[in-house]
Amino acid sequence: MAGNGSVLYKPKRGETLRLSDRTSIQILAPDSAFASSTANVNNASIVFKLTHVDVGVIFTGDLEYEGDVMLESMAPYLKADVLKVAHHGSITSSTEFVLKLIDPKFAVIFVGKGNKFRHPSPIVMERLGRLGI
Repeated sequence: MAGNGSVLYKPKRGETLRLSDRTSIQILAPDSAFASSTANVNNASIVFKLTHVDVGVIFTGDLEYEGDVMLESMAPYLKADVLKVAHHGSITSSTEFVLKLIDPKFAVIFVGKGNKFRHPSPIVMERLGRLGI
């Protein structure tokens, strides 16, 4: 229990949390072995799919290439209508094979205007465009 009385809950990969009869969250990554073995903490980001009725949204945290490779094992669960692009659209994220597995209609990228990292990467933006996302 946290100091403010809230309870810390550590979800497990593959677990589905029911928020209501129409809304659920499925935990897609990371698994504990991968999270503890990766040298890059970004690749230990929690990845989950929020589904409401028949609309799915994938949240990918700050995953980079290594994390994308790990996601391939969850391929049957990755199809979604909307993708929150990983790691602010950095060049190390959102590989083509993961984008094809998710096959979203829309993508959302969270970035600050004029950020020092110059996210999103023009390469990622081109990749999204080429795939019709």
